[in-house]
Amino acid sequence: MFIRRRRSPHRPLVLPFLGYGTDSKIHLTGRVLADNGISEARDTDPFTVNVVNMVKRYTRPPVIGATLSAQFQELEQAVTTDAKGYFELDFALNPPRSLDSGWQSVSITLSEVPLTSPVILPEAFTAVGQFLIPSAQSQFGVISDIDDTVLRTDILNVVRMIGNTFLYNAQTRLPFKGVAAFYDALHKGTVTGAFNPIYYVSNSAWTLYDVIVGFFTAKEIPLGPLFMSTLGVLQTAGRHDYKIDLIQNLLDTYPHLPFILLGDSGQQDPELYLEILQKNPGRIRTIYIRDVTGSRRARAVRELIVQVATLGAEMLFIEDTVAASDHALAHGYIKASTLPDIAEEKAKDQTPAPLTPA
Repeated sequence: MFIRRRRSPHRPLVLPFLGYGTDSKIHLTGRVLADNGISEARDTDPFTVNVVNMVKRYTRPPVIGATLSAQFQELEQAVTTDAKGYFELDFALNPPRSLDSGWQSVSITLSEVPLTSPVILPEAFTAVGQFLIPSAQSQFGVISDIDDTVLRTDILNVVRMIGNTFLYNAQTRLPFKGVAAFYDALHKGTVTGAFNPIYYVSNSAWTLYDVIVGFFTAKEIPLGPLFMSTLGVLQTAGRHDYKIDLIQNLLDTYPHLPFILLGDSGQQDPELYLEILQKNPGRIRTIYIRDVTGSRRARAVRELIVQVATLGAEMLFIEDTVAASDHALAHGYIKASTLPDIAEEKAKDQTPAPLTPA
């Protein structure tokens, strides 16, 4: 006879996702999970450590029914996590107020968890959420896909996609060649003292949020509000309305800001961006589509390019960031001084880090 022991409860992990705001509203989401000891990613980690950490990400228990309180300036809001541990914060600024551009902070305190929770909360646990306010001098906003646009995912090959996800980590994953320097150039634009906000939309699950943020930080890619999925890439890949709704919300939130869209030919980004353009005439300046599929998609994308042109915008089918940066310079999106850095970085981003054995 033996007695089954109850597992020791974990520490809580309050994970606010990067949000966005205006002079009249602030929006953040996040999740409360049980901290099951994922180690910090290093470029020397063996692939076995990466696999273990990824399995832990997908098996972290959500904390359901947890009570959180959030505070921004004098405003306070209480929320409860849902059946998957997610929470959502919306602050209405009434009357509107002028907020400093850049990243602003919200204090989020986990004050109570149910008795059946997988975590123990000996005292209030506080985290800091961040949201982005665009500059008043922003020339444009950028909306970018992540998978196979910023981060090499190989989404069209399930085996490679799983290998990229589980065998590598935030330090060793490969970016789209030259993307950090190109996105930094777009972010800085050509107006001194201002910046252009970048928003990232992905089919990947929020489970990978810390990997994405860690990857952006390691590769020095400008951070921006992230929009990911509660389902994951395999379940959202065919949902055309998923990204449409997210992008439309951004255009509605910033009605005076024109946008540049970046995506790839691997899924439906070209078709999706055309639909956005049709619904929002005059709002989209340029659409950059990275060619990840070769000739089998080229004909369809060329037909879309013609349709985009009839609506007074441009869609470019690009091989790499050098081609995109040449176009961006000609249209006044970036400074000429950024071109050498983009070309140099493209050359460095050619080879993935070798897998380190256990």
